[in-house]
Amino acid sequence: MDISNIQIGFTSIISLFSALTTGLSVFFALKTKISILENDNKILKKEDETLHQRISTLKEDTTSKSDRLLNQIQSFKDDLHRMELKILKAITEHKP
Repeated sequence: MDISNIQIGFTSIISLFSALTTGLSVFFALKTKISILENDNKILKKEDETLHQRISTLKEDTTSKSDRLLNQIQSFKDDLHRMELKILKAITEHKP
């Protein structure tokens, strides 16, 4: 065995080791990024659910307040109509 064959074999082993190291580093880098993205995805899903709950609550509150205000407006209109009838009745009864 001459020295060039040993050098070629040694160079091949170093190249394989280097490729393996590079491959492992890329694998773990991607694995870490995937882990981070999955964690971010979970957080976003929780925030999305929370936002939907808040929107639903606000929608219900707005609907109930709107209904209450419409009822109050109708009550005021009824009171105004009654007052108008009383005024007209008082005017017609006190006519000379």
